[in-house]
Amino acid sequence: MLKRTELLTQLIRVRGELQALLDDLGEGHLEVPGALGNWSVRDVLSNLTAWEVDMLTNLGKVKRGAKPGTTDWTQAAIERQNEAWHAEMKDRPLHRVFADFDGARKQTLRVLEGMSDQEAAQPASWLEGRSLADYVATMTVDHEREQLEHLR
Repeated sequence: MLKRTELLTQLIRVRGELQALLDDLGEGHLEVPGALGNWSVRDVLSNLTAWEVDMLTNLGKVKRGAKPGTTDWTQAAIERQNEAWHAEMKDRPLHRVFADFDGARKQTLRVLEGMSDQEAAQPASWLEGRSLADYVATMTVDHEREQLEHLR
């Protein structure tokens, strides 16, 4: 099981790798379709942000004692959600995409820093027994690593 401190380190590391790639690409390449299918790098960043915000919303609900949203994890449902978010954010200005991208990660780090190791490691019934740390890793670190491979 992933420890909260390991997760914090991984979050910072993978974001650094992604930022280095973005710096190498330069701004001129960020809005050109084709980075991932017909998506631009901007679209990929918007998608990563949307999933991270969805995760943060669920964590906030759990903290308040409310039921988190349910996510259909079938491939078809994920693709539908991705396309819905893409349609919603495809014309978002690049500076807003970066602000949201950075803001979501800062919020994720704050949430984790405010969570005890026990809270992070505790299995959650709504996650089918997975821990909150594993959920956060899947929605952030694993997702960013996957997209990094595509973008490289």
